[in-house]
Amino acid sequence: MLTSTLVYVQYLSALPLAVRDRGLSPTVYAALITVNGLVVVAFQLPVTRFTQRCRVRPVVALGTALTCLGMALYGPSWGVPGLVTGTVVRSFGEAVSAPTLFLAHPAQAGPPELRGRYLGAANAMYGLGASLGPVLAVAAWGHVGASLWWSAVAGVVAVPAAWAGVRPGVRGMRGEWTRAADKPPTPAPS
Repeated sequence: MLTSTLVYVQYLSALPLAVRDRGLSPTVYAALITVNGLVVVAFQLPVTRFTQRCRVRPVVALGTALTCLGMALYGPSWGVPGLVTGTVVRSFGEAVSAPTLFLAHPAQAGPPELRGRYLGAANAMYGLGASLGPVLAVAAWGHVGASLWWSAVAGVVAVPAAWAGVRPGVRGMRGEWTRAADKPPTPAPS
């Protein structure tokens, strides 16, 4: 959750810097945010309908990889078409993994009596990533240079972390317990 969020929030800090440094108008940034919204609205429900039948790990890893790839595509100076391409890829990654990674999996990864703790821990990591991500992005922008190539490097960490951080064996957002050892105990008849 933390590493995925660190990359995900770069569209709020590093992307506006990239747009400005390329001499583009703030309208370009607004258009990119609009493209993001359109892609998510158009694809999130159909994609979620499909991914909720899939194993969680590959869904989260694929979505995180697409998000990181989209951010990395902002790095080269390919003009507005390159920025739009990066936005579409990043947005599709968001549509693939966000419902599972940020909402469903934390709620269904553990036993029902610990659901609040799992959600609290997940939201704490999201909050930490959302707070640190822009600070780290702007610091990297100033020290490493005006590029988003490091989003690809972050993906090398984020994708395996997303894979490792998801409980194996759980399928989709329906939270089906797929291993007998993971099934909650059935109450004794009274």
